[in-house]
Amino acid sequence: MSLPLQPVVLCGAVSPEREVSLRSGRAVAGALPGCRLVELDRNALPDWLDAARHVVIPVIHGDYGEDGSVQAELDALGVAYAGCEAAASRLCLDKVATKQAMRRAGVPAIPEVAFAGAAKPTAAQLLAQLGPQVVLKPADKGSSVGLYVVEGEAAVAAALAQIPATGQWMAERRLQGREM
Repeated sequence: MSLPLQPVVLCGAVSPEREVSLRSGRAVAGALPGCRLVELDRNALPDWLDAARHVVIPVIHGDYGEDGSVQAELDALGVAYAGCEAAASRLCLDKVATKQAMRRAGVPAIPEVAFAGAAKPTAAQLLAQLGPQVVLKPADKGSSVGLYVVEGEAAVAAALAQIPATGQWMAERRLQGREM
């Protein structure tokens, strides 16, 4: 007779979204009686994870958790986990690639302007392409850090000035409505 798998909630790790991940992980663990909460302080799985005893609920925001890394490590160990596989996680973290895949599949997606941090468009260029309300965000990171929802040329210019010269970014027209 085999025992049921113990749920293990992983959160934290090392990324700009660590604090959000810790809060989310604690909330998930609080809703799952009998689970074990593990607040990671590095981007590595605990050595004691056992495929025969544990199922992982990864609640790691941003790098490591959303880029497919933790899923690939869990797959290599044969440990069951909630959520999508590594390839799907990698794709979904890249917002531009995800929108391209959606369009190929016939799913409508609003237009975006993708750019490198070192080659930012001007506020006037973004407003001409997207309209008066703009959402700026990292294209290949989580969305809880570096997100700007701005309106008008002065506000868009101020947000662009905050974007570092590194990384990939995107801008979209702001849509009002319920997020799903």
